[in-house]
Amino acid sequence: MMKREIHDSSDLGLVLRSGRKVYGLTQQQASKLCGVSSRLWSECENGKRPQVGFETALRMLQIVGVDISAERRRGAAPMSGPANG
Repeated sequence: MMKREIHDSSDLGLVLRSGRKVYGLTQQQASKLCGVSSRLWSECENGKRPQVGFETALRMLQIVGVDISAERRRGAAPMSGPANG
């Protein structure tokens, strides 16, 4: 799979779907391997579950063979929000 940036739940869904298909898994099979409901898996793949937990998202990505990493954006200014202001 190529490198793909994930900015929102729709992007996550595309990565999950394409990764799952690479392994020839159904949503039900992937969800069972991950320990989540098939409904949750389907909602995530369709970008309809914007509040999925970080640990759950990590497990889902691992099931479809996707690693994640973090990289500081060049010239990125700190974002304001609840955590820092």
